[in-house]
Amino acid sequence: GKTIIPAFTDAHTHFVATALQKKQIDLSQSNSLIAALKKIASFSNSYSANEWIRGGGYNRNIWQDGQPHKKYLDEIFPDNPVALESKDFHSFWLNSRALELAGIDEKSSDPEGGKIYRDSDGKLTGVVSELAMNRVYEKITLPPNEKVIPAVKEISKEFLKNGITTVHTMEGLAEFKIVQKMKDENSLDLRVHFYIPAGQAKSLVDAGIYSGFGCELLSIAGVKFFTDGSLGSQTALMQEPYENSKYYGISHTPVETLKKEIFFYNQNHLNVAIHAIG
Repeated sequence: GKTIIPAFTDAHTHFVATALQKKQIDLSQSNSLIAALKKIASFSNSYSANEWIRGGGYNRNIWQDGQPHKKYLDEIFPDNPVALESKDFHSFWLNSRALELAGIDEKSSDPEGGKIYRDSDGKLTGVVSELAMNRVYEKITLPPNEKVIPAVKEISKEFLKNGITTVHTMEGLAEFKIVQKMKDENSLDLRVHFYIPAGQAKSLVDAGIYSGFGCELLSIAGVKFFTDGSLGSQTALMQEPYENSKYYGISHTPVETLKKEIFFYNQNHLNVAIHAIG
């Protein structure tokens, strides 16, 4: 008397990042700045000296009592670098130590395709978006496999419980290696297809790897490009400015560059997925 339907494929995930976020500071249920800070403070005794403190899931658009600022994180974690990703993965909320390690200071200018936010006095707020985030990613490494793999196994059970048996993930080669190790150990319960970020994808071409490489459980699906940001971080490129602002969003990749890159990867038999929100 039950109904059976085919399983689902989730066409856009950050599979390993989502798994890790479950083990980090989860701000997805924090509906205010105060609630977020209480959650963050509850982790203040959980880290060793100089260890990167990761987490995220916050949505600043629903906060009525304030906005992310490094001063709040500095009070809770004066010594450890803190990097909290927004719900849409398009912004970092950083403390002063993280900014320092990323080489971002008052003299830093916005990189092309990115933004370093400042307050009305021109001082850093600790929030950076889009390609400005790369400076932080360069300093952060994934936790060891013995921490990552159990987290991925746990999130896989959640996917399966909800009828999702295949995911497309927009992640890099480090994450691919983790999932590949799981496949080799027969502990991968989902089919996982990787779209490698454009910044790393030239290595696929150099190795002669093209879309479909792999097996039923794990494969290279293609390359991911960004044309702009997201609505949550107000970085999606719009035709009209955001409310109460003269800000139109961020353009990641000029159109002519995008055309050349798409042609290049198509010539090398790699499919291209393009993030375009605005």
